[in-house]
Amino acid sequence: MKMRTRLSRSYVVFIFTLMLLFVSAAFSNSAEALRARPDLIVSSVGLTSDNWIQITLKNIGPGPIPLSQFNSASVGLIEGNSVRGSYALHVIDPDKNLMRPGGSATFIWSSIILRPGTHRLGAIVDITNAVDETREDNNRFEPRTFVVKAKPDLGLYGYMKIGKRKKQVDWNRTVTLTPEDVLLVSGGKVAFDIYYGYREYNGGPASGFKNKLYFNSSVVSIQSNLSLRPKEIRHVATQAYLGPGDGRLCLKIDAEDNVRETREDNNYGCINVVFSGFDANGTGSIIHPPIGKVKNIPRKPPRFVLPNEKVKAGVPR
Repeated sequence: MKMRTRLSRSYVVFIFTLMLLFVSAAFSNSAEALRARPDLIVSSVGLTSDNWIQITLKNIGPGPIPLSQFNSASVGLIEGNSVRGSYALHVIDPDKNLMRPGGSATFIWSSIILRPGTHRLGAIVDITNAVDETREDNNRFEPRTFVVKAKPDLGLYGYMKIGKRKKQVDWNRTVTLTPEDVLLVSGGKVAFDIYYGYREYNGGPASGFKNKLYFNSSVVSIQSNLSLRPKEIRHVATQAYLGPGDGRLCLKIDAEDNVRETREDNNYGCINVVFSGFDANGTGSIIHPPIGKVKNIPRKPPRFVLPNEKVKAGVPR
């Protein structure tokens, strides 16, 4: 009888233990099921005004991303039908905004420069499923077609010509002007014809910009509302009062930086101007009219063609 009682008690304890384990497991599974989870998506893929790829990620889930999962997750760029590269989330989102529900992160894919043309671009977040999400079927942003246009590159072309005799002078060189080079005299000042060329180098059109000529930092001539077709060369004939005294005559293409260019270091050039044969007052502070009659002459811009270059309709061939 005692043996049977002991067995019965052991059986009850065993059954009770099994029930506890079952309840504990069920509770654990239920808690895991009820835990709020994140849900990562790629909300947008696009191009900036400078043709950089820009991607925005969001956590639209009700829960945060655990730090260990966040540090293991990445986002990939899709070009065409394949993933071209990837970035870790902690690299593109150093502030960890994506870890919290509703957080987002926008970043530039700086390691890829797109060439002009048509591109199909998309993205996929959490490539290796490192993050435990509420959904795993919405991580991909399907590729879309983007057209990348060439950015313009405006710059100096050739050299400058100046005066009635169209004296040619290379940039950073010196030209000597005499009374025979004068266009007109007015109020004790002398004006000269000035010719220059400029062009677009990169294959991108540009419009709505100004060129300015400076003499010793003062603006002496402005050309406004200019435009260039891809690779086009333009020639300018203008005139300006120069002086008093010797100085530097400088030209800046797109003088007010209205055009977003691939480079800005080829827009500016100067020549040194020396006057000879002019009368000066006692202080030498102004240039007086030259002796003799100065005739106005019609101005026509000379065609600048560099050695070994053929130009048709303003575009090098």
